[in-house]
This record gives sequence, C-alpha cells and structure tokens, in this order.
Amino acid sequence: MPNGHGLNSSYNRVDMRPLIFFWAFALSGCTSSEEGFTLYRAELNGEAARFHVFTFDTSGGSEYNLNNCHLAAERFMKQQGDHYQFWCEKGPYRK
Repeated sequence: MPNGHGLNSSYNRVDMRPLIFFWAFALSGCTSSEEGFTLYRAELNGEAARFHVFTFDTSGGSEYNLNNCHLAAERFMKQQGDHYQFWCEKGPYRK
C-alpha cells in the first residue's frame, strides 16, 4: 500500500544500515565523474520515470565503481516486496 511518498510500506521496513555503511565506504575518496556510475530505479508497473538512488564515484576507478553499483542494484532488487527495477549508468546523475 502506498505511503504517500510513492513507496510501498514493506520498503519502509527494510534495514538500510548495511547499505548506508556500504555507501559511506564507497564515497571515501571521491574522484572525477569520468570514472563514476550512477544507480537509478524505476517502478516495475511500467512508469517511464526514473529516480536517482546513488552515485558511485570513488578513487578506486571505473571498474571498482561499476562493480559496487551492480552490487547495490542486486541487493536492492533482492528485497522482499520491492517493486522496483535498479540499474547503473556511466557518469553522474542525469534526468
């Protein structure tokens, strides 16, 4: 059931602490957006809207950022009751 913010109620009960720790680690040593990747999400109901989730732009390089982006996307998609698609795109956030 929507909660007024476009999220289903089961999404609100997910423990986000592991992902927050992961993101904090990923942010250490930010570098140029040339090597970064951005994680996006969209609802699986067919809406065309896409939303920025996180940008991976560390000093670890392009491959490192892409691997972390894919890992985060996989973890989000494995959440029970989640009705979103997640994917990574090269570069900074774009509308």
